[in-house]
Amino acid sequence: MLKKLKYCNIILAIAIVMVTVLTPNLISKAAEAPEFKINYGTSTISGTLLEHFSKSEIDPEKLWSQGFVELEDGYILYEGTNIADAYSISIPNASKDIYSKAKYIGFEIKNAGDGNVYYCFQCVTDDKDAFMSPSGETEIMLVDKRGTKYDIVFSDSPSVFSRYAIIIPEGFDGYVLIPTDRVTALNDWDNSVWSESMNLKGVGAHVSLGENSTPEVDSSYIEFYIDNFFAFNGEFPAYVAPEPTAEPIQTATPTPTATPAKTAEPTITKTPEKTIAKEATVTDDDFPVVTVVIISAVVVLAIVIVLVIIKRKKK
Repeated sequence: MLKKLKYCNIILAIAIVMVTVLTPNLISKAAEAPEFKINYGTSTISGTLLEHFSKSEIDPEKLWSQGFVELEDGYILYEGTNIADAYSISIPNASKDIYSKAKYIGFEIKNAGDGNVYYCFQCVTDDKDAFMSPSGETEIMLVDKRGTKYDIVFSDSPSVFSRYAIIIPEGFDGYVLIPTDRVTALNDWDNSVWSESMNLKGVGAHVSLGENSTPEVDSSYIEFYIDNFFAFNGEFPAYVAPEPTAEPIQTATPTPTATPAKTAEPTITKTPEKTIAKEATVTDDDFPVVTVVIISAVVVLAIVIVLVIIKRKKK
């Protein structure tokens, strides 16, 4: 009996050593944020995927009642006759160490309406609503999936329901990359709220036809998709248009000549007409299945080795 206990202790000791050595490395590798590649002209740039929205939830207190915003199959759908708006869609997998230090944050977007629409990135950071600003030296990038770059066209004033917003062409299917120094508070368009100490409570967007905004947009309804929240911290290569290429928008980005007049912050209703709440679940990165399988295999191997030793001693 004492011999058996001795062998059990040996097995246990080997298993503990192997798990202690391997587990941190395996978890570290599994927890690394995946690379996210997009075409940029004839080149490819690599960002870091922060959230794919498959386990996100919409904060019902940060929705407008007009239009619908829903989570469907891992993407966010914005629908409405004139407007669809959500400030705070949770990002359970996003790493603060990555997004807080990022030079750009971006999304995969698609305009499935029958014309151009206005789009404004917005988010909730440390309980403060933040918006995309027309002010800043770093260029916003709008690139379709083939790599074609589009010129950015902002509204001439904060007339897109108190916001500035950019025009997304009909049929656009690609990516928007927003410099973090252009994420500002409402009516304080020159000062970024993004910092390394900041916490993102949720991300979202405003998609609409504006309020007599100029330049005008011509879609008769809103159908807009958002997916894959990512960060980019590198430099863009020289742009070389892919061949053959669609003709990009040629209008230059208008620059405000004066500080925008203060406008009332949009009212957020607390009883949206429609939203889908997903069950809270453990995130993919909490404890990878691969890690469990490898650790189990190591323990089994340790047991086999000890049994072989015992068998030989008996002989």
